Amino acid sequence: MYSEDPEIPMNQEPFNNSNNVSFNNFNDFMNPNEEETTEENKTLAPRTVHIGNLEHNYKHGYGKNEIATSRYSSISRIPRIIVSQLVRLINVYFIIIIVLSLIDGVSPTGKFTTLGPWLITITISVLREIIEDLKRQKQDEAVNYGTSEVFRNGQFVQTLWKDIRVGDIVKVRNRQYFPADIYLFSTSEPENVCWFESKNLDGETNLKQRQASRETIYLKDNAELLSNFCGLIECNSPTKDLQHLKGSFFFDDNYVILTPKQLLLRGTKLRNTDWINGVVMYTGIDTKLMQNTEKVKEKKSHIEDLTNHFIIFIFFLQILLCGGSAIANGVWSSNHHDVWYLSFTASGIVEGGKSFLTFLVLYNNIIPISFYATIEVVRFIQTIFINNDIEMYHEETETPALVKTANLNEELGQIEYVFTDKTGTLTQNAMTFKKCSIGGYVYGDNNNNNNNNNQSSMDDINGGASGSGNGGNEIRSNEMMSLEIPISPTYHTGITNYDLNNNNNGNGAGASSSSSSSQSNNYSKPLIPFVDLNDDKLLEDLHAKNEQSRLIEEFFYVLSICHSVIPLQEDGKVSYIATSPDENALVFAAKSFGFEFIHKTTKAVYLKKNGVEDLKFELLNVLDFSSERKRMSVIVKTPTGRIMLYCKGADSVIFDKLAPNQPNADTAITHIQDFGYQGLRTLCVASTQLDERIYQQWSQQYQAACALTIGLDVPSQLEKDKEIERVAELIETDFQLLGVTGVEDKLQDGVPETIQLLTEAGIKVWMLTGDGQENAINIGYSSGLMNEKYEMIIINERTKENAIQELNRHVSEQIILQQEINQNDPDNNNNNNNDGSITPNEERNKLVLVIDGGTLKFVLDDAVGFTFLRLAKMCDTVICCRVSPHQKSKIVKLVRKTFAPKTLAIGDGANDVMMIQCAHVGIGINGKEGNQAIYAADYSISQFQHLGRLLMVHGHHSYRRMSKLICYIFYKNIVLYFCQFLFAIFSGWSGQTLFETYNLTAYSVVYTLIPLMIYCVMEKDVNERTIYQHPQLYKEGIQHKYFNHFTFLQWIANGFYHGFVAFALVYCTVVKSNPFTNGQTQELYAFGIIVYSCVMLIVTLKLALETHHWTWVNHLAMWGSLVVFFIWNVIYATINTTAVGSNVYYAIFHIGESAHYYLLLVFVPTLALWRDFTWKYVYRTFLPDQSHIIQEIQRKNNSKKSKFKDDLDKYNNSYRPHNVKRSTSSYSISQEGSNSIPLKNLKNSN
Repeated sequence: MYSEDPEIPMNQEPFNNSNNVSFNNFNDFMNPNEEETTEENKTLAPRTVHIGNLEHNYKHGYGKNEIATSRYSSISRIPRIIVSQLVRLINVYFIIIIVLSLIDGVSPTGKFTTLGPWLITITISVLREIIEDLKRQKQDEAVNYGTSEVFRNGQFVQTLWKDIRVGDIVKVRNRQYFPADIYLFSTSEPENVCWFESKNLDGETNLKQRQASRETIYLKDNAELLSNFCGLIECNSPTKDLQHLKGSFFFDDNYVILTPKQLLLRGTKLRNTDWINGVVMYTGIDTKLMQNTEKVKEKKSHIEDLTNHFIIFIFFLQILLCGGSAIANGVWSSNHHDVWYLSFTASGIVEGGKSFLTFLVLYNNIIPISFYATIEVVRFIQTIFINNDIEMYHEETETPALVKTANLNEELGQIEYVFTDKTGTLTQNAMTFKKCSIGGYVYGDNNNNNNNNNQSSMDDINGGASGSGNGGNEIRSNEMMSLEIPISPTYHTGITNYDLNNNNNGNGAGASSSSSSSQSNNYSKPLIPFVDLNDDKLLEDLHAKNEQSRLIEEFFYVLSICHSVIPLQEDGKVSYIATSPDENALVFAAKSFGFEFIHKTTKAVYLKKNGVEDLKFELLNVLDFSSERKRMSVIVKTPTGRIMLYCKGADSVIFDKLAPNQPNADTAITHIQDFGYQGLRTLCVASTQLDERIYQQWSQQYQAACALTIGLDVPSQLEKDKEIERVAELIETDFQLLGVTGVEDKLQDGVPETIQLLTEAGIKVWMLTGDGQENAINIGYSSGLMNEKYEMIIINERTKENAIQELNRHVSEQIILQQEINQNDPDNNNNNNNDGSITPNEERNKLVLVIDGGTLKFVLDDAVGFTFLRLAKMCDTVICCRVSPHQKSKIVKLVRKTFAPKTLAIGDGANDVMMIQCAHVGIGINGKEGNQAIYAADYSISQFQHLGRLLMVHGHHSYRRMSKLICYIFYKNIVLYFCQFLFAIFSGWSGQTLFETYNLTAYSVVYTLIPLMIYCVMEKDVNERTIYQHPQLYKEGIQHKYFNHFTFLQWIANGFYHGFVAFALVYCTVVKSNPFTNGQTQELYAFGIIVYSCVMLIVTLKLALETHHWTWVNHLAMWGSLVVFFIWNVIYATINTTAVGSNVYYAIFHIGESAHYYLLLVFVPTLALWRDFTWKYVYRTFLPDQSHIIQEIQRKNNSKKSKFKDDLDKYNNSYRPHNVKRSTSSYSISQEGSNSIPLKNLKNSN
């Protein structure tokens, strides 16, 4: 048995080195008994791997195959975590306070007043970090205790991954992960090839191919041959470069040059191959997977950064209060030094110096001890809400939203710029072949498509795709990219008179364009997935036996042969594994018109024409696609003996290689532009016939380039690849243009509505895509980024001078235009910015800037970049096309550096990772281009439309809640401890505490904590429906309305005011009050309880004033905390507690006998909060802002219960749109079959 995934540990024999092999054959090359590599140069020196002699590898000190992503070991985890918490600045502060409180004569409170709450908060933080590290350790163990088959003692035995060593021969079976970086020996396939999936490594979901060297294929899995096999590999040290491998392989007097084409990397998975054998070259941290594993820089929210500044401010404020109190103590002590009962033994200056430490302990909780613990708990609960939001759950893929960086939750409510990828992010990355241009004619323009959206249609698709005989095709959902793409509900095949699947009757109908002929053959038309082209003209021209039919035939030959699709045959059926959705659609398009791709080997490609005729094309050469070449070519010998070069690629490349006097070139250019404007992705298809003599001469050059020796001290693989590309250029000339393909990538559900929502919320959306300009512009129209009213600025320059000139010209034009508008309407002057740019306004046409990657090469530096951003800021949206991943990240960095807004980047592929990591918030979409974007992101969602809810609902609420939490938590402590400060005035600045010790302790961790946490979890200024109807509410976060320096100072000032009222009114009342019935006067702690009770009521009612959304949980927490306070003091007063240093025995009962107490509980909070209440009333009534008006609208709507329910039901159906049909038919990125209501109509539903 073998484990499919490295999760379940299995027993295995202990590691031993039984195969001791001498290397006498290689003594002339190197000495195997060389000195051990030192620790310093172990990873820098070339690596020598001995096969069959593990002792030599062990001496070199190569790393183990065990990995550890957890931060701590089992033994050191708890001590190191505790130490890491203790060295945090805020904990250092509280440790000092705790030490001072334990010193007799210094602490005015109990010795454990600070220690108890601090231990609780530090325990919470330590436990959280321990749990997180244990999760990482569990993940490590799941990998390290996985098993693979390793050749030991003459047989393959199950061995734990952590016990695999360099030089081991390993067997990996289908769908197993490779345990280390392995050099391929042999495979189960006849051609000695294997396929693997690398999405965990580079994010790409397409299968890649490796082929073993012909010198090692004889080994297979023969135990005797493997037992006697010995060899030596000299290779480079571990590197991050996935395509870098240099070295040599010596065995049995053979010499083989190492290339990346035989290297299988850890983290990749074997696919569609029964097994492979290979030798382990790199293990553990030396593997390319671990070499590329870097710790991402921790992101912090704007609120968190600003809070650190506020904490420093509060600390200096505390020092100021302590210093002032100490100075006053020294003065008071000097003036009253002769008071006999105070027993002064030192001078006033000394007494004042001592008292500074006393006041530092007394005022220590001005900086809340539970501050960070409270924030972590609130963020944790917010994370649970996001992860379990059913509205952000995608049923089709069973994927929920996922929070990976909880400390950015509040940042979601302050986003000003969104940078989005196109393919797979705005679009579905599910390609459909829609149109083609062949020989100057466009096919697919007619609209009589066979659309059938019912369930029987889907059954027909499955039946048609599967077939029931040889040559049948099926779409297998567990096989790679094309097989994971959701099948569109409407497909059509252009075939009318033959069976693609060669049904059991075995009768392939003859070629005819007559529909009646097809009916007479009792033919049931199959529907072909990924193809939606129905044009009878194409069928007629295909069978016309003229020049046009030859071009069409040649066109579909290219589509069916020139690709990297892998066919798999099981039980007489063929399934396809495509390297990309585009490839998949093109191969299926060829199949739908009778050119079915059946089988491929390294020597030939096999087709079935018209379902009956088997064709074999001898495969001579494959010139692979690359981002630099932008094309793929194959050279084949046709069944008729011709040598043909078939090529497909970008129009910018193909047109440069066309033979002179192409009759349809100009027409094709027009069709390419038309396809682009319709939102179709285009490729040019071309071919040329090669003279055999010329081909043979070129073939010799090509073979020489491919055989170029790559060793440790000779040219790199990159240089070799460049030489191969240079030689390939020599044969790729004099093309005949056959045609152009048009493939549609449909928009995801709800994209236009979401972009409209974000735009109305004040968020600027920029689209950064690698696609061409025409396609990008059309997606801009279809997605709602722009419309026909927008004025488009297009900049495509190929020199830096021209790029600068164009940017400056457009900036000047817009500034002049704005000046003219301002002259006509002076009120618009506020649209001017300090940098000389202008912001969009309603008086001019909206602008969209379209710029390509070639121009961006010149403008993304510091000098020109500012001009580019000035123009971009004047525009309502920006579309950057033909941009590389590096350019995407540079754009994000430039915007962050220049404008300093909060940015968000969203994408679904590995090419979006750099952009995602550069933005303040990174969102990964769980799409069809692998998981790399999700791994690098702070949040993951399954659909772009969920971004609207993530920002507008969770982001908006999280920002308000966290802002209120931080301000309130400082406010409430200021209220209490300012009372302590005022009491010091009347206690001779002695540092005597006014409040009982246990009440002081419970204030921050019990009484006020629970209501605050419930508020931060439940609070909503408006409901979700209102947010969607009035997205401008989101601008409050962009403008930092609820958390800024002024707002924070307002809260602090309010805290001082409320503290003053609470103490002054109670003091003035109680000091002059009558004694109790027993003749006793008010004592210290009785007075403290009265003040404390008033403080509790003030801060609780203040929180109630800030609450907009009331639930029974709020009521229970808020009023329950007051009840708990009074009950505790009643119980506590019945216990004689003098033994623990307190004296509140029966105090609550004494003050309860006085009417003053109850009157103070009413009048003190009323007088303290009258200003707050009055200001709120005046502000909302006479000076309302946007949020107040919207809240009143919601309140009015909520009063109409039945109508509200009907509107809410309508809204719930509309915000989750599915395929909204666009009114502008020219936008080919269609979204069909929806009955949803656009948001703009929803706004008027009231």
